[in-house]
Amino acid sequence: MSSKKNTKLYAFDEVTEISTPVNQMFTLKALTENDIQDIAIYKKFEEAEFELVKYLKKGICCWIVSNNE
Repeated sequence: MSSKKNTKLYAFDEVTEISTPVNQMFTLKALTENDIQDIAIYKKFEEAEFELVKYLKKGICCWIVSNNE
């Protein structure tokens, strides 16, 4: 029996308080004290990019990872 990989991506909607499937999401990751941490997950690239700039201005090494369906 082969295992089927679940490729559905879900994002939590703060307004409806329900997780819904999305085609893509963007994770903001940061390197702190030799550890890679997930900062937040965004539905839109522009949101992730805006937060990325704020962290980079503080001198924190971070990047955006795109998770597409």
